[in-house]
Amino acid sequence: MITPEIDAQLRMDRLARRDETCRFDLLDKDLHRIDVLTADSDNPPTVTFDTGRQILRTLSGLNLPATELTVVDTLTTRIRPVAILESGAEFNLGVFMFGDASRALHTAYRPGGGTQIATQRMESELVDQSYILDQHMWRSLSFAIGATLSSAIDTVLDIAGVVVADVEATPTQIREPISWVIGQTTWLEVLKELHLMAGFTPPYFDNDGVYIGRTERTLALGQTPDFSYDMVDSDAGRIYIDTVIESDDLVQSPNRYMVIDNASTQAPIVGTYDVPADAPHSITNRGFVIPQVTTMQGLASQQAADSAAAAEAAQDRYSYRWVEFDAHPDYRHDGFNIVAFNDELYREQSWRINLMERSGRVSMHHSLRREYIAEDEFGS
Repeated sequence: MITPEIDAQLRMDRLARRDETCRFDLLDKDLHRIDVLTADSDNPPTVTFDTGRQILRTLSGLNLPATELTVVDTLTTRIRPVAILESGAEFNLGVFMFGDASRALHTAYRPGGGTQIATQRMESELVDQSYILDQHMWRSLSFAIGATLSSAIDTVLDIAGVVVADVEATPTQIREPISWVIGQTTWLEVLKELHLMAGFTPPYFDNDGVYIGRTERTLALGQTPDFSYDMVDSDAGRIYIDTVIESDDLVQSPNRYMVIDNASTQAPIVGTYDVPADAPHSITNRGFVIPQVTTMQGLASQQAADSAAAAEAAQDRYSYRWVEFDAHPDYRHDGFNIVAFNDELYREQSWRINLMERSGRVSMHHSLRREYIAEDEFGS
């Protein structure tokens, strides 16, 4: 539970500094804690959540001494970093699987004579549980007319072997039979398509390691942000001085999003969403169309296709206006957050936390993109 005191600590409200540590829980494949590991504090690891990657969340540079390796099985165990404030409040930062593990070996002398080869330490790069889904389908899959998208998502997760999931119930149904052939795509790509049809955020695992399927939130005027940062008011103390960079992306900034149902070749359904005319990169302002086209199957209607196009616009990582900055970590940041920066709404593209910095300054880097979505159009 986040008390007002903990909230004030995370926002650095009237605080000049704060102390925090990090614990590394060792989990079994069912996400039960079986041990606690001690990492090498001289080489701090980094947790990154980046919506532009196939595997959204990574844990990089985790170095474990030899004394910790007897309980670690790189094939079956998981790692959960936990940030701990000086008040004792704990915040999970994801559940990770070993993606790469390199062991440094050295020669040690036996007490009775002779030598033996021993492990000195293990350096690891880890990925979140999206790795389970980013595997080619080992069987074909199909859904009949009338199946709800939430039940279809649950089915895929069960087949793929995801342990814990929280999928929002949606009455949206599949319009016509859809199928995927064995070996031709991954479970993750299937789920991305189903999420887009449902108007969900892209598939991701949250800070607790739970798979999330939820409705995409629009950045319409009046939307309450998850977090707020400001360079001039009381939030200014959270942002590190001289780290704010604002940029304009003029090359990759689509102003029309098209979703085409490719299941029917005679009269395909085409959903279209144009960014609002008052957006700087709109068709009206630029004078020409920059389209982004997505093909999919199983759209129920023209309305569903248009909603999918609007959801594609909300999920697209390309946008005209970007801002980046470093700040004191707020460990509540998770996936696809809406962030207010200087009173304008942005969608968080990525964040990165450097854990256990010896300098005492644990930093969190944010990359936000400005989104232009008409208030009355999203999800109509």
